[in-house]
Amino acid sequence: MTSRLMAIGTVVALAAVIAVVLAMPGLRFGDTAFLAGVAAAILPLLIHLIGRQRATPHPFAAMSLLLRAERRVARRLEIGNLALLTLRTLATALIPIILARPHAASADVDRPPPAPDASTVIVIDASFSMQTRLRGTPLFEIARDRVADLVREMGAAEELAIIVARKVPERVTPGLTADRALLRATAGKLAVSSERADIAAALSDAETLLQGSTRATRRVVLISDFAGPNFPEWRPADPAVVLYNTDVAKGVRLQNRAITSVRTQPAFDVGANTFRFSVAIANHSDEPARDLAVRLHVGTQELSGTLNIPPHAEATKDFHLAVPLGEILTGRATIAPDDLPIDDSFAFVVSSNLGPRILIVNGAPSTIAHRDEVHYLTRALRVVSTPQGPMRTTVVTADEPVDPGSFDIVFLCNVGAGAQILGEPQIRDLESAIRRGTGLVVTVGSNTSAKTFAGNIGRLLPAALHTANVRSPTTPLTTLAPPSDRGSTRAFKEAAAVGSAPPSFTRTIVLLPKAAPGVETLLRFSDGTPALVEQTLDAGRILLFASSIDRDWTDLPVRPVFAPWLADVVEALTAKVGVERTARVTPGNPLPIPRDRHVVVTGPSGVVETRSPSDSRTVIARLAGLHRIEIRALAESRTAKSTSTPLAVTLDPAESNLTKAAVSPSDPRGTPSVASTDARPLGPPLMTAFAIALLIFLFVEAAVVSRR
Repeated sequence: MTSRLMAIGTVVALAAVIAVVLAMPGLRFGDTAFLAGVAAAILPLLIHLIGRQRATPHPFAAMSLLLRAERRVARRLEIGNLALLTLRTLATALIPIILARPHAASADVDRPPPAPDASTVIVIDASFSMQTRLRGTPLFEIARDRVADLVREMGAAEELAIIVARKVPERVTPGLTADRALLRATAGKLAVSSERADIAAALSDAETLLQGSTRATRRVVLISDFAGPNFPEWRPADPAVVLYNTDVAKGVRLQNRAITSVRTQPAFDVGANTFRFSVAIANHSDEPARDLAVRLHVGTQELSGTLNIPPHAEATKDFHLAVPLGEILTGRATIAPDDLPIDDSFAFVVSSNLGPRILIVNGAPSTIAHRDEVHYLTRALRVVSTPQGPMRTTVVTADEPVDPGSFDIVFLCNVGAGAQILGEPQIRDLESAIRRGTGLVVTVGSNTSAKTFAGNIGRLLPAALHTANVRSPTTPLTTLAPPSDRGSTRAFKEAAAVGSAPPSFTRTIVLLPKAAPGVETLLRFSDGTPALVEQTLDAGRILLFASSIDRDWTDLPVRPVFAPWLADVVEALTAKVGVERTARVTPGNPLPIPRDRHVVVTGPSGVVETRSPSDSRTVIARLAGLHRIEIRALAESRTAKSTSTPLAVTLDPAESNLTKAAVSPSDPRGTPSVASTDARPLGPPLMTAFAIALLIFLFVEAAVVSRR
């Protein structure tokens, strides 16, 4: 048999195998990596080519007659050899196909059938729960393969679009398109995130996209794990749009354990410089977690312990650790990894400062103690205690250079026009400090005016100053009724509850609160005008008080409620001093950084993102873990310095709960829901059928050899 005929036989056999696979569009494989072994089907041909005899022919007249007589027999031998090679090639190709675990496709209850006149939008869930491994394969990889299947099986004229469900849905294709090459390339680039996806918003965006389609059939395919008790039950508003839900978890009850938080509190009763680190762990599994290993890393120190957690319950493991005081430390808590390893580690940042650092800017100093603007304020703060220890106060005049970023609270007391602290560079430094968590308290007095506070500092204040208001000496201060009860007003409510007379005011400033997010009036005078207005600004808060902090305009400083009220203010503005400083930022949300500074952000993966002061865009946290934020000082600033601060971005603990969503079992239009999705997307296994085919090929091959 010639080598050309052998090659033709091998190609025909391989083509037959490929034709069978392509002719079965419903054929699925559990381990597609083994399919690469089909290339080994050329081994029989290689063995023949290497082992064949290479004799040199010599013409011999006496043998010509015999060769002509056996020519018919030789043709039969060539045909037999070709059949033998074909059988061996097919048998060799079947082995990797069997190892790839072939299955028939399940009933198409969770996927739309191909339709020539259809518009289909695929919504793929990219939340971090999709990183869960099912039999070793991440769910998102299964989802991405399902998208590729839909693209491959789409009709010739069918148009598709792909939307990735993240915190903010992302259209990864330019609308509906029939470009298969573009769709295949897009499907291959899909990536999972660390965010909590807004599934309802993504599905609504898909329906909006379909509104521009003129096709008779319009469909939305949601590919997700349908995990979480708060998974939305969404139905199309347009009755012509059909929803298909595809459960890539294959109906399996997913199990998970996760660290949900790390809380830090001083534990000086245990030992000097000792803090208590409380690691909260949730067991979202049907089985109890017995002797679960828990490790805590803080700086260069490491502690370990074990914890028992019942099924579907939470527990806390406490560690006590002595740490250096006055430092900002980074740490990480870990548990034994499971099928969702991303939430088995929790990064945090903790400050070990003993007490809050308070800067008091005195706008009206006096050599006579009781006439000094901050005399009563500083005396009251000396008796105010905090869980972290005594407060550390620094008093400066309005013209002394100071870095507000070095303090936890800044009091601006009766600061007037022309003060250096109100200059544009200093206000920028102050705004930057507030956005990073510094609290600001502004009190007025004889030096302040509406014109003064309409300048640079006006953009930081929660209200505009209108005019001075002379009041009766008996004008009382009243508080807002619930639900506007806040920690910074608790002392006034408690004083009123025990019958204590409210403070009186002889002069105030009329405040006009801004109509902006985060602005709230906490206290009012008896005539309803605002007395204390609050505004949140990124990680910090600002309080504006409508009177003085000394006795010029009010008797508040000599009232019993004054010190408790200051304690409430300090507690409200320094809630994170000396305790856990893990940022309340989850992936997909902006980082709390100033908008007018040069910022360099280094993420957990080492990716560096730079933003200049003129750049108005926000920096979004994409990954959970420790970030390093470098804020560079402005060139014109004389006080602020470049700072580099660690910040921890934490996962949304709700995503760690992989409990199947409780969605209604049916749709009024017959659309399959979560409960009716295909629990066996691979369908019945075909390994037995292919194994039988292999045995048949081997039996026939043996029969051919025995007849030679």
